[in-house]
Amino acid sequence: MENKEVPRGVKITSVFFYFVGIFIVGVWGYSIYDGLLTGDEFVILGIIASIIVIPIGVLFIIIGHGLKSGKNWARMLTIFLGFFGVISLLFQGGLQNLLNVYFIPFILVGAYLLFSKKTKEFFRAQ
Repeated sequence: MENKEVPRGVKITSVFFYFVGIFIVGVWGYSIYDGLLTGDEFVILGIIASIIVIPIGVLFIIIGHGLKSGKNWARMLTIFLGFFGVISLLFQGGLQNLLNVYFIPFILVGAYLLFSKKTKEFFRAQ
């Protein structure tokens, strides 16, 4: 197989996924640590939420690595997240809810990976 240079947009996208994944793992990991130290009554709920959310952060880190490595499954997952973002915005009232702004980067990244000719060639060559 021929190794092509990673397009700049794919590099930026993979860094974005690394950052989001590390942020999620760090924040939710710290919440477990903090909850256990303080003995808060909601510790169990926090631990359960963390057990659910931390694997999502790890998945984002894996997607970031997959994108940088040219893995098509990572590209398809990213496109799916963008599609999911569009659907979520449509059914949750658009950008009126401030939390929906979270989906915009995923929509932009998904559209880039779906429509960019350079990225299609890069992932096809890998």
